Amino acid sequence: MKLDPVKIFIPIVVVLIAYFGIYKSIVSLPDENVSDALAFGEAVERQRHTLRGLRKKFDDSKTSSDWEFLKQYSNSENWGNKFKSAAASLVEVELLNQEVILDILDEDHKDRLTELVDSLKVGRLKLKLSIRDSKFSGERAKQLILGRDNKGAYFKSSEYWLSESKKKASILSKQAKKSIKTHVVKTKDIYQKLGGLDSILENIKAVFVILKNEYTAADTDYAIYVDSYAELKNYQLDLTKFVTNNSGLLKQLDSSYVKVLKDQMASYSVTIGRANWCESDHCYEGSEMRYPSTRVDEDTFEYFDNLNIETIAKNSAGVFGRGFNLFIPQNRWDALNIDPKFRWSNGEPYAEYWVEFVTAKTWHKYTVLTNGEVREHDWVSVSNEIYWKHEEHLGMAILTKPLGAYDSETITDAEPVGMAAIATPTMKDGIPTGSNHYGEWRHSGGSSYWHYYGMYRFFGDFVTPGRYRYNDWSGYSAKGRKGAYYGQNDEYGTWGYSTYEHDKYKSSEYSRRNPKTVAEAKTGKGSDVGGSIRGAGPSGRGKGPSGSGK
Repeated sequence: MKLDPVKIFIPIVVVLIAYFGIYKSIVSLPDENVSDALAFGEAVERQRHTLRGLRKKFDDSKTSSDWEFLKQYSNSENWGNKFKSAAASLVEVELLNQEVILDILDEDHKDRLTELVDSLKVGRLKLKLSIRDSKFSGERAKQLILGRDNKGAYFKSSEYWLSESKKKASILSKQAKKSIKTHVVKTKDIYQKLGGLDSILENIKAVFVILKNEYTAADTDYAIYVDSYAELKNYQLDLTKFVTNNSGLLKQLDSSYVKVLKDQMASYSVTIGRANWCESDHCYEGSEMRYPSTRVDEDTFEYFDNLNIETIAKNSAGVFGRGFNLFIPQNRWDALNIDPKFRWSNGEPYAEYWVEFVTAKTWHKYTVLTNGEVREHDWVSVSNEIYWKHEEHLGMAILTKPLGAYDSETITDAEPVGMAAIATPTMKDGIPTGSNHYGEWRHSGGSSYWHYYGMYRFFGDFVTPGRYRYNDWSGYSAKGRKGAYYGQNDEYGTWGYSTYEHDKYKSSEYSRRNPKTVAEAKTGKGSDVGGSIRGAGPSGRGKGPSGSGK
């Protein structure tokens, strides 16, 4: 049999084309880098034409009516050399593009990708220099002409900036002095923050003197005049920004903010998946389904969320009959309240069951104490992460920004409400003394306690028996505000025995849904429970079939 060479050749060509096509797609430079390099080449070409046009425009300007005015500045600042610098930078860029970048594109191999990226980075920097220098003479000429034509307006603006800068600096200085008197402990910090104010103001004054001298001079040097004007403008912008930022910081010292976790609520559900199949020769691929989600309690949720087996049940069929086998305790399965034969097909008698996913929907309710005012907030949805982070903090302050502190110093570790407001005591004859904006130390009946002043008396509403003793504060101080603080005997928070002595927490939604937690807290066993699961939360593990069956 004679072979047709054409029929042999065509498949070989097709295979070779496919092979080299696939090979090229594997080793070639990424498309985005190639596009980047081509765009760079176009930018180089544009700059070549732009430079030529700007140079011609500059030469033509020498015949304009403004040239007599500009000539002295062009000579003293050597504008012509800027074009030479621009041209020199462009030559370097063109060589880099021609000899390196285009060569890399021609080779088109990913091994040279790093070299391409680095070359483009260098090329862009040099191109930027060329563009800057090529524009210098035109932009400088506009600056000088504007300065000449608006000489009076420039000076009036400068006078206004100087006046306003002095006023703003004076207002901030007065505000700082007042803050120092009110918040003595922040004295050093305030002086440090305002250390740059005098320096900026002195710069403004010094530049204004230079600008004024040129304004009143018989022969104004407009190069100095417009540069001083621009410098003064920048300094006054710096001072305005400085005053705004630091005035805001000083105002923060006068505000107080406490966010209390008043109530919390979680809704838990578990979703089960099932795969069915048969094992006869006529069987198909089988099927999968997902049961409707089942609402469960927290204990059931935690069990299934931390379950480390894939298959929780199986249904099998054989000569000895069918059987449903559980791999989890019966009571855990019963808690799911699902029918194992839901939407069952007798043609697929084999089945596996698994936990598809577990879900927790979580809410918080807050009481917010701001500058002596108490506001109750309604339920807000929060992420599982936030809920589990604060699950043990019922009745506690989860954010505290005391008076005399900046917002950046807000305490984010949970603690008993108002504990951070207590003044560090000075001991006299073994008795704590001292006061602050919130209250003062008092001594009565052989014990010392913290007394809140009128507008902050509400802090006592969050404390049992209505006040903090010296031992409470000393325990808090000894902890150094590192991590949450639950009191010396773990009496505060979700598992604290003092929490549910308040009606607001005794009748909370959390209490209603978690009677066991409340009962254990009241007996003093709550701290043990809380300590065992603090930091726990839903794992969020993905579940799925084990893979057996069809």
